[in-house]
Amino acid sequence: IAGVFGLAASVSVNFPMLIVLYFALGTGVGGNLPVDGAMFAEFTPRLARGRLLVTLSVFWSLGGFLVSLVAWAVIPSHSCGKNGACPWNANMGWRLVVGSFGVLNIVTVMLRVGLPETPAFLLLSGDVEEAQEVLRYMAKQNDVGPQVETLIQNLTEEVREKRELGIEEETSSSASSPSSSCRRYFTSVKKLFEGRHMYQTTLLLWGIWFCTTYAYGGFNQFLTKLLEAKNITTSNVYRDALLYAAAGVPGSLMGSRLVESALGRKWTMVISTGVTACCMMLFYLVNNEAEVIVMSCLINVASMVMFAAYYTYTPEVYKTSVRGTVTAT
Repeated sequence: IAGVFGLAASVSVNFPMLIVLYFALGTGVGGNLPVDGAMFAEFTPRLARGRLLVTLSVFWSLGGFLVSLVAWAVIPSHSCGKNGACPWNANMGWRLVVGSFGVLNIVTVMLRVGLPETPAFLLLSGDVEEAQEVLRYMAKQNDVGPQVETLIQNLTEEVREKRELGIEEETSSSASSPSSSCRRYFTSVKKLFEGRHMYQTTLLLWGIWFCTTYAYGGFNQFLTKLLEAKNITTSNVYRDALLYAAAGVPGSLMGSRLVESALGRKWTMVISTGVTACCMMLFYLVNNEAEVIVMSCLINVASMVMFAAYYTYTPEVYKTSVRGTVTAT
C-alpha cells in the first residue's frame, strides 16, 4: 500500500490529490509498523529480546537520516525558485524523492514474500506442522544441534493436547477465515484487561503512548508557527532537517545502552521523557537559527532515547499470544 500510493503521490496533479494519496500512504506505513515489531519479537530469543528490540529504533533513526540526506541532495537542485512561474517539469525534486522511496517499498514487499510466518502465530492458529517446519528452518540457520528436535516435538505435542482438551477451540481450517480472525483479535484485546495488574498496565501504557505521541507530534506540527511568531527564519531547511535527523542516531544508540544498564527500562523511560519535556519547554526561549538547531537536536536525542525505551518495554510486559495486539494498539 505504501509503495503503490507513494508512486501515485509522486505524480499528483494538485494539492488535494496529494493529500488523499499521502493519507493512503500513511495508512500503509501505520499498518506495517506493528507487524514489524511483532514479527521481530516473535523470532528473537526471550533472553535477548529486549536488547534486539531496541535496535529497531536505531534503524528508524538511520532511515530518517538517509531520507533527509537524499532530500537535501535532490530537492533543492530540482525545484523552482521562490519567484516566477513554476512549470511541472521544473519542480521534479520532491516527486523524485517520493517516487524513489515508493519503489523502495515495493522492492521491500518482494523481499518479504520469502519471510516465513512466525511459529507463535502458526501455533496459535493451529497449524502445528507448519510451525514445526519453521522451527526446524530456524534451528538449521542458527546451527543448532539435533537435540532441538526433541524440544520442537515437546512444544507442538503440548499444543495438540490443549487443542484436544478444548482450550484452543478453532480448527486450522477456520483459523484463517475473516470471522475467526475478528474473534481472535477481540479475544486478544479482552486479554489485555484480564486481572487488575493487566488492565492497569494496559491503561497506563495506552495513556503514556497517547500523551507522548500527541505532544511530540504536536510540537513538530506547530514548530513553524512558533518560529514565525518569533520572526525566526531558516536559511536552509533541508540542512536543518538533516542535522535534526542525524541527532536521532546517537539518541537511539544511547537508548539501546541505557535500557540494558542499571537504570533499566522504567527509569530510562522516566528520565528521557522528563528531559524531552524540559527541552521542548526551553525551546520557547530560542531567539535565532543557531539556537533552533541546537535545541531541535537535543529534543531529538532525548526523544529517541525515550522511544527506544518505550519500544523495548511495551512488548516485554505481555505474553506472546497478545504481543501483536499490544504493538498495534
